[in-house]
Amino acid sequence: MKLSCFAIILIIETLKLLVELSIILTFGENMTTAHEGIRVIDASRHMAGAMTGMLFSDNGADVIKIEAPGGDPTRVHDGFKVWNRNKRSVVLDLKDADDKSSFDSLIETADVLITDFRQGALKRLGIEHDQL
Repeated sequence: MKLSCFAIILIIETLKLLVELSIILTFGENMTTAHEGIRVIDASRHMAGAMTGMLFSDNGADVIKIEAPGGDPTRVHDGFKVWNRNKRSVVLDLKDADDKSSFDSLIETADVLITDFRQGALKRLGIEHDQL
């Protein structure tokens, strides 16, 4: 693809403005973000859940992504790294008793649980709404 000189100059000037803007928007020491102090457990398996977690993490929440053994099915998508930026990740098999116990411990510390499991799946895993 050939770019004209005008297009290249426009891109360079836009990048300069973005750099200046990012310097202006840099948070000071005492500033907080909208979701600072919120812990989110992202147990989703599809793009919508991953993007929801991304929005939380972009706004300062501590997001922990739960991946099944073998990895998240969205890893094949080009957007995986974008949707899961700023998240920590842990591999847990929720059908395994030890991993389920680890998951329960994480849930106890969380403010939000993101999941896109089929209806009834959480109940089959022994996770009740009242527990959350």
